[in-house]
Amino acid sequence: MVVLGVITGLLAWHTIYWHLNGTQEELFRAMGDSWWATAKGVGYNLGLMAGAGILLGLLMERFTDLVGYRVSKIEHFASEEESESDAGKEVATEAVKGEEAKTSELVA
Repeated sequence: MVVLGVITGLLAWHTIYWHLNGTQEELFRAMGDSWWATAKGVGYNLGLMAGAGILLGLLMERFTDLVGYRVSKIEHFASEEESESDAGKEVATEAVKGEEAKTSELVA
């Protein structure tokens, strides 16, 4: 976990350093001048985002392992669906009883 933290810190430092010294701006302004400049700018930004996402994902995974948190699937709407289906059955049953009562009144 320490190694991942150091690598993530270095990635953040690199990003801030390139922003402060203008390298990132040069890459951005060069986009569209030629296909190579565009490929460098897009590749750098894409690689930066992918690297940061992977590093942060791995770091958080190790952190949850360290803390002892177990990730499990949560079924958010399972209880609501069951109660809604039960309520639907009750409404349907009462509707049938109401129709039977109307039919018996008409027959009598």
